[in-house]
Amino acid sequence: MELIFEVVKNDRGIYSATCLNERVGDTGGANLGELHDNITDVVNARFAGGPVPPPGSIHLMMFAE
Repeated sequence: MELIFEVVKNDRGIYSATCLNERVGDTGGANLGELHDNITDVVNARFAGGPVPPPGSIHLMMFAE
């Protein structure tokens, strides 16, 4: 399973990520490291009790807002 997240940085410098092809909650972060940690947390929560997609199947597409 591939997870594709659209990542946008707003005018206040906050990143947000929305999964485009799976029901995974939106997440955000003040920097890319925090965003990465938040995406990891929501993916692990979404797939708790089952197989979690491997890191290589999570793709981020970055856009300027």
